[in-house]
Amino acid sequence: ITIKAVAVDPQGYISHVVFYANGREIGVSEIVFIRAPDPGTPIDHTLEWKGVPAGEYKLTAKAKDSTGETVVSPAVQITVGPKPEPIFVERELPDLYSPGVKFTVLLKTKPPTGTQSCAVEDSPPRGWDVSGISHDGVFDPANGKVKFGPFFDADPRELSYDLTPPADAQGRHEFSGIGSADGVNSRIGGDRVIG
Repeated sequence: ITIKAVAVDPQGYISHVVFYANGREIGVSEIVFIRAPDPGTPIDHTLEWKGVPAGEYKLTAKAKDSTGETVVSPAVQITVGPKPEPIFVERELPDLYSPGVKFTVLLKTKPPTGTQSCAVEDSPPRGWDVSGISHDGVFDPANGKVKFGPFFDADPRELSYDLTPPADAQGRHEFSGIGSADGVNSRIGGDRVIG
């Protein structure tokens, strides 16, 4: 998280700022000048706050002005959420299906740079007919999964398979699946429901 404070001292300049989160010091910005800036010059102080755990934080910045008086910024309240789950596979479905009519499911993969191996497993609705699987993928009928890979590189791919709903299919149906990159699993993003 990049934190920035603009320090202005009408009678001098502020070269040293301490940053706090919930009253605990998290870092310092100190700028050394070859020539002192003119009094009242705004000076940008920044801090890269790394490894921040999820939670609520009240951020402040503290400094001393040219008269030695301590100056504290107004507090800024932030919320840090959990680290987002990595997603490298996005599913694309048509807007709707027709009972008994075949359509194509597209899985666009973009593994993280440096990935050594990856694989994809997609679970279409149970009882729907799977065919036309690309990239030497296979259908595992016991688990109801279309499986691709492993691929031993980080190349992006457009994986696909055809799906035919039963003639009496109706309502909305869900898909689920995972991608695995170097043994780290993440859910498949993108479209999840077809109606």
